Amino acid sequence: MNKRTEDMVKSFHYMTEQEVEALTNLAKDLPDDSVIVNLDVEIGTSSMAIIEERPELAHRFISIDPRMNNNPFGGLYNERNAFTSRGMEKYLPKQITMNQWKAGAEYKVSDVDVLILTAKQAEEGLLEAWESKLAPCAYIVLKNCSTSFTHDDGEDLLGADGLRVYRRKTNVTITEEDAKTSELVIPDEVVTPSKKSETAPQKKLAKK
Repeated sequence: MNKRTEDMVKSFHYMTEQEVEALTNLAKDLPDDSVIVNLDVEIGTSSMAIIEERPELAHRFISIDPRMNNNPFGGLYNERNAFTSRGMEKYLPKQITMNQWKAGAEYKVSDVDVLILTAKQAEEGLLEAWESKLAPCAYIVLKNCSTSFTHDDGEDLLGADGLRVYRRKTNVTITEEDAKTSELVIPDEVVTPSKKSETAPQKKLAKK
């Protein structure tokens, strides 16, 4: 675990060391141009975990929360303070002061590669509110999951304590041409073969 993130874990206890490690492992495999949206900012632990591991991801990292005031429950002010007080102000995510559900309908962003939210937010419909903005096979990071929490998108790729990471199933048609130009791993079974070929090659993640 990186130094600044470790300090936040030990100081505030919003995430466990194992959860941070899972996020760090995800960050290691993301292409440099990944679009990441955090809908559960809390005090910024999840943002710091990813960006401290991969600073180059900061320029397309977006944090969305309606709270910009200083309060004990978290929000954009707390995230900003966490980054500036630890010498990471130039890597602060783009902060959008907006209700997360409203942002799902109105905020202009597309092809989101990683969406971070809580299990409760997902159960309340926030994941569906962002469905149209997700890239094919986007990574979904769910925080604060109970042991009984389930989803319909296959097995978890990563997980620790109350955090789970999986890839979202999609109804979007993905052609072979789309797969060839994508930097993400697109499973063969979701690719629609062209007339010239019966199978589509699986793309690999971009090299770090």
